[in-house]
Amino acid sequence: PLANAIRELAGKSRPLQAQDFVPTSKEVSAPADNPGNIDVVELQGRVTGIRAEFDTLFGDLQNAANAADVAALRQSLIAIANAGFVHAFPLTAFGSDQAHLDMLLAQNTSLQQRYADTTAEYDKNLARVNDAATKPPQKVGLLRDMAKPFLGDDFVVLPRFSFTNLSEIVAAFGDRDQLLKYIGTQGVPLPIDEWLHGVSLVRQTMHTFGLVRMLSETFGAKFGDCHPIQLPYRSNDTWLGVEFPEGTTIVHDTIAMLQCLPQSFTPAGAQCGFLIEEWTETLPQKEEVTGITFNYDTPNSTAANAVLLAVTPVETGHWSWDNLVGTALDTFERAKLRVVEPDMIDTLTRVAPLLPATIAEFTTGKSTINLDYARNLASVNAATLELSRK
Repeated sequence: PLANAIRELAGKSRPLQAQDFVPTSKEVSAPADNPGNIDVVELQGRVTGIRAEFDTLFGDLQNAANAADVAALRQSLIAIANAGFVHAFPLTAFGSDQAHLDMLLAQNTSLQQRYADTTAEYDKNLARVNDAATKPPQKVGLLRDMAKPFLGDDFVVLPRFSFTNLSEIVAAFGDRDQLLKYIGTQGVPLPIDEWLHGVSLVRQTMHTFGLVRMLSETFGAKFGDCHPIQLPYRSNDTWLGVEFPEGTTIVHDTIAMLQCLPQSFTPAGAQCGFLIEEWTETLPQKEEVTGITFNYDTPNSTAANAVLLAVTPVETGHWSWDNLVGTALDTFERAKLRVVEPDMIDTLTRVAPLLPATIAEFTTGKSTINLDYARNLASVNAATLELSRK
């Protein structure tokens, strides 16, 4: 689960760059063609080193194939697979007869052809990177794509960059504890954890981030502490990710960020990292005067969408006027009974001796099972007459 969560998190995130730390209202001295201030030369050196390492690995594999050495073939294939090249793990794990050798030699031929195609595409993109007309952001994209055929599509190459607003970053980083002072006085012992839990419920990538934190601690790994930082820097500021005091001045392009940093982090050095997720929020006012209009249909005594369904007691092929009239009259009688509430009955003192009482559904056609109290009237009347005689 932890490996899957890390892979998902890396796939959904993007590399950080300098402009992620610059509010839109601020002007910085970043190169016009490289707003992220990415060290393209360093990135190209890393990608070139990856190519050189794989050249060595595939050279060793070919030497093992030329020597028809089964053990060396397996060892070279495992080394290439461990480096990230897909479908390079040996097709046969044991055995040294001719059949196993032929299988490994065939695998070598296939891999060497794939590697030749990969390096040909690499050389084509390298020429574009070295072209003076290619802008730094385009070079970064090309170099990252050039590394994927060697290391796998899921591998993320993180370019290095330097802050273009270093003095402001240094000030904000040094005063970051101030951002949580107010929320600490409101009885919230773990504001960062509460904030992370809240956003993880509504943002999928943040949910994955929280899962990585939890699982890493489960496996005994040290995830690292996360601290807020807010730009542009203002002294005695408070973090806008949590509750802030009355009268706080809110700048429209404030960047409220949560950083999970290594222990050796220094703002002045070269940086690299993941931007896990970003979104824009508008903080609402505490009170707003609003005007609301809506269509209000005043209720009346007529039920909306009411239908009286009449069912003939005897199917004769045509309606009987008496049956229709009887259905309507019976409906009105039942409606009168339904509008009588128990509290209303309690006010009728003359009816009290007859209560409690029950009302049951009945039909006149004997077509269904029913409870018709009227059928008992004859016996009730007879019993009443007998009692009166005594």
